[in-house]
Amino acid sequence: MENELKNLGEFHEHYGRFPYIVHRMFPGIYMQIPVLFSYEHKQGELPGVTIRLNAETHSELNLIHSESVRTQLKQLARKVKTDLEQKHHKEAQICLVFGPADCFYLEANGEYEGTQPPFGGTLCNAQGKPMVIAAEQHWRASDFAPIILKRA
Repeated sequence: MENELKNLGEFHEHYGRFPYIVHRMFPGIYMQIPVLFSYEHKQGELPGVTIRLNAETHSELNLIHSESVRTQLKQLARKVKTDLEQKHHKEAQICLVFGPADCFYLEANGEYEGTQPPFGGTLCNAQGKPMVIAAEQHWRASDFAPIILKRA
């Protein structure tokens, strides 16, 4: 518990980087679900969701701007939304955030592209534990590129 409180107000490892999924849990309380790209890690090894990459078909350069990857991310966000709705037995408000002014909302009234990702409030990690309180933005100011994870 002491370590949890000490780190409150900081992004945990793998959080605060694009792309990510935000789930509006309650007014002013958001859960961030990291979307991680990896050539080697499997789903469940890291927090959030992991997209396995193929070295022959996915280059690291401009990965997030590839239309095929954006389409795959939107499908992933739809699955996350469905899973959350089944788990909590209520409508989930989801936003897939590609960048500071590039996002995709999935809400009860439909899906739409946006330029204003969710911001402010309390930001929780994928386990629902508070991570950043009074967050101005839900990303690290200096990190706009997705991280491609490789084993050490």
